[in-house]
Amino acid sequence: MGEYTNVYTFHDKTLAERLEEYTNILSSRGKIVPASNIRTEWVCDVELVIEPVGWQALWKISRATCENYGIRYPTIVKVEVLGMDYPMLNALVKITAVQDDIHLPEKHEVPLIELYPTIEQANHSLDIVGTAHCVDRLRFFYNYLWMPWDEDEDDNIDWVEQHLERRIRLFFDMNNGVVSKETCDIIKSLISEGKEIQKKISTYEALLPEDFQEDDVPEELAQETCTLMKLHFRLQQIKAEMDLLENPSLRGLLGRNQSYNRRKKRGDNENRKNVCYFVWLGGVVKELQELSSKIQTMLPEDTPIKICGYLDDVMDMFETGDTIFLGKGNYSIKNSNGLQEGGLIMGLSNAENTIISPSLEPDMTSSLFDLSGNEILLRNICIDLGILQAGIIVRKGCTVIVTGCRIRVSNVTASNSAKWGAVVMPGAKLVLENTSFQGLGTAIIIYGTGEVVMNDCIFEGCEGVRLNDNASFTASRCSFEHIEKGQAVVVETEKVTRSESVEVGSELNNASLKNVSLSESFFRGRAFELPSRRVEALIRAEWKCTTTKSPLTDASRDMVETTAAPTQSVDGQTQFGNTRHFEDPSDCIFVFKNTFSDYEEPPSDEEVDLKPLREAAVAVPAPKITEKRKAEDADASKDLKKAKLETKALKAKRPGFTDERYNETSYYVEHGLRKVYPYYFTFTTFTKGRWVGEKILEVFAREFRAHPAEEYERCIRAGTLTVNYQKVDVDYRLRHNDLLANVVHRHEVPVTSEPITVIHMDEDVVVVNKPASIPVHPCGRYRHNTVVFILAKEYNLKNLRTIHRLDRLTSGILLFGRTPKKARQMEHQIRNRQVHKQYVCRVEGEFPEEEVICSEPIEVVSYKIGVCKVSEKGKDCVTRFKRLSYNGKSSVVLCKPQTGRMHQIRVHLQYLGYPVVNDPLYNHVVFGPHKGKGGNIGKTDEELVRDLISIHNAENWLGMDGDSDMSLFKPKLELEERMLGSGSDKDNSSSPSSTPGLVEDEQQQPPPPLPPQQQQQQQQQQPQQQESLKVTVGTQTGSEPPDSTFANDKVTVDPHCYECKVKYRDPKPSDLVMYLHAWRYCGPGWEYETPLPAWAASDWTGDDR
Repeated sequence: MGEYTNVYTFHDKTLAERLEEYTNILSSRGKIVPASNIRTEWVCDVELVIEPVGWQALWKISRATCENYGIRYPTIVKVEVLGMDYPMLNALVKITAVQDDIHLPEKHEVPLIELYPTIEQANHSLDIVGTAHCVDRLRFFYNYLWMPWDEDEDDNIDWVEQHLERRIRLFFDMNNGVVSKETCDIIKSLISEGKEIQKKISTYEALLPEDFQEDDVPEELAQETCTLMKLHFRLQQIKAEMDLLENPSLRGLLGRNQSYNRRKKRGDNENRKNVCYFVWLGGVVKELQELSSKIQTMLPEDTPIKICGYLDDVMDMFETGDTIFLGKGNYSIKNSNGLQEGGLIMGLSNAENTIISPSLEPDMTSSLFDLSGNEILLRNICIDLGILQAGIIVRKGCTVIVTGCRIRVSNVTASNSAKWGAVVMPGAKLVLENTSFQGLGTAIIIYGTGEVVMNDCIFEGCEGVRLNDNASFTASRCSFEHIEKGQAVVVETEKVTRSESVEVGSELNNASLKNVSLSESFFRGRAFELPSRRVEALIRAEWKCTTTKSPLTDASRDMVETTAAPTQSVDGQTQFGNTRHFEDPSDCIFVFKNTFSDYEEPPSDEEVDLKPLREAAVAVPAPKITEKRKAEDADASKDLKKAKLETKALKAKRPGFTDERYNETSYYVEHGLRKVYPYYFTFTTFTKGRWVGEKILEVFAREFRAHPAEEYERCIRAGTLTVNYQKVDVDYRLRHNDLLANVVHRHEVPVTSEPITVIHMDEDVVVVNKPASIPVHPCGRYRHNTVVFILAKEYNLKNLRTIHRLDRLTSGILLFGRTPKKARQMEHQIRNRQVHKQYVCRVEGEFPEEEVICSEPIEVVSYKIGVCKVSEKGKDCVTRFKRLSYNGKSSVVLCKPQTGRMHQIRVHLQYLGYPVVNDPLYNHVVFGPHKGKGGNIGKTDEELVRDLISIHNAENWLGMDGDSDMSLFKPKLELEERMLGSGSDKDNSSSPSSTPGLVEDEQQQPPPPLPPQQQQQQQQQQPQQQESLKVTVGTQTGSEPPDSTFANDKVTVDPHCYECKVKYRDPKPSDLVMYLHAWRYCGPGWEYETPLPAWAASDWTGDDR
């Protein structure tokens, strides 16, 4: 199987994108969506989007499952999906490869949120991109937005309205550092506690009989019933607290109160002496005298001291710098909150007799000690993990010194493989003296820039130490001879790509183990199995991750293949955050790379740490590798790392919408069309996963078929097609995250010269009347001929924020925000259906006079080409129609969409049998002889998509706005053959503007100028707003409109440009308009309306085509 695999990751999704996704999925026809219906909405979405069978993924096995099978956590295996259980949101999978020498059943039913679809698939016809997006949305929702108490909400509360935006905003605020560290701790501990309580509630409720009555509780169930009641009560308390914390205003108030308390506490502590607490469980007088004498020798005579009977009570009173002395006995604590900022806990006896363990009902923490103070000392105590997953977690900036202690799990079971003794975070330090580790899964885990120093330590019945790149580990006089499972030291590194035992002092060791120092005595007792100067340190290659604008992420993984499965990997979805009271340490403690806080995920979307999905253990040593192979693997690893480091710099070079971009060309008006002088443009894209390892020429010849391979070969040799802005050879093989840049001579498609009129403009918003045929923003073959560019160049309206969009052939109301705040406000209003939209259209035939309500659900047939149909499997949507006029052939209809599905008005009209007169997509026999009336298409979705793509003018009449999937990858020669095969205008009468007709010409001739009368008419059509908002337009001056005729001195000709040798026929006016117009938008406190188009007049008769 391959060394590297590609996976999908979606870390760069913004708050607005997440909110829009979930609003579209969970909103339902303006009705209340209670919490009890949320799962049903998800089931509908999953059924529509996710491929039901045959795709490959990686399964990140949950902690509970790992404990059940007695395997190390985290463990990741490769699987193939055999089927779906939609109501349960589960998938039936078959394991095809494992990472360890583990034994699991071949088939499992697993939650979808534990699966990570891979890019490389055995079946390339599957919509794996849509599947990966859907799984990501589902995982994000149930990990971060859905709370355990939501199911108990009343059905008259709209969950979407009440919680969705608040919780998404809370997530982003916590990740971006907007919420304070203290508030983050509170929020995360409440969520974690709520989840644990919900699990306990489910367990206790399962114990109750089905005919249980509250007024007749059996005596044997009285305790369980009482506990269940307490759990429900506590869950309601947590819900009430979280409802307050979800409110941004109340969160801010809490933050200010915390700041005041910190300042007050610092002031109070200035005059406070440190206190010593003596915790004693009781005994005889002689024992008390002995302990008192020992304490007297350790403390000054004037030290304040308090005697307590419970350690848990002392932890609540403990202040920074205080000391706790413990007598013999077993002590239990709920948490270590008091000790977090610094102090000392010391047993007055030995560790065997002074045991600290979690209480029977801990505060839902995952570790006994979670420490973040300056310096904390633990001495002569035994830390028993009990039911917890970790003994000690050392946070950034904290130093913990552990002396004469024991860290253990007393109840040895198979599930102990998922327990960790100590976890050292980046920037933390742990010093261990004379300490033993017993019965754990892994004794110590050290993350990058963390440091551990060990002297005279013993490991028994557990794996030793796991550390990452840049971690520091020093061991002296330590014994690993009683390790029964795993390895003594495991290094997880990016510097090698194979797992192997390495020799200390070797060249590889200098790269991978430079921060690992082991004394000679480290090998004591292991000479029988280790050669001189060798250590059983397993070097493990970790995930390689670089997040780009594309959702593709490359990753590397060693696995043991069990069947001939395709290469796969996993996406590194980070968890809700990092907290002292986290639900699952592995889900929280891996995301501190290059961050300002230990508690939030990285604010940058350039890199995402994939360590939550790192391989947990290796039991099978790797085979011996030749020196040549080692060198190749090392080079590959260096290339990956270099690609990751350079990605950000390369992105910085990619041009955006600047004055330089606006001024790269100019317009001229001809035959009623707005045209753009050809110009040079640099097309850039990052290497996709499936291209890695292939020759650049082969990729361009296959993927970008607008030009022949010879043309791309010429560009590569000439240096106009570069890699990372460097000239390469035609045989260059693409690598991970290579940035491809191709300088092209660009010819844009003409659009109507009808002016964009400004309906309303103030400091917050711009409202325009968009003519048909002009796309809203750059896409495909449209750049300067877009609303965004025209407004910037001719009206000096730059940096506008698109609030919504219209299809290219649709005219009418278009809203732009001039400030981020206003744009977000109006986007929110649209998403929450506070905006009432009215459209007018002209349809075929006599539409009924009475109001018609169409509530047929709409399904997306293909996201790639943007085609929908009425289907029972679709999403609910409602449109109201009312006839305004009828001219004997066609009707003008007022349309009021109540929901916002793709192509909703057009699809509903097609279903009713009254398609828009000149709708190039839904008024076409490709949908069958009845053009889709009544939903009768007579072909499968696959056949429909195939027939649509086969039509040569699909790019335009699909409403694609020239999207890259169609315009960049379409076989252009095939179109030429079709168009050149017939020279008559008749054959091209229905062809829109993208490729209306081609006539070979040796040299491009300038188009003939307009007659003077038409020139004057074109000049008179310029909007009045242009007179007051004149700016430089390309090569024009601010006092001039776009050229009214073609100016030969402004044209650029590239002798190698294919399109410069071709003369395009102009599109007909009928090709540039669809009789659908956004007429009126009304929102809270605002309303905008455009004049009706000429074709909407009651006496209009121009629909003879």
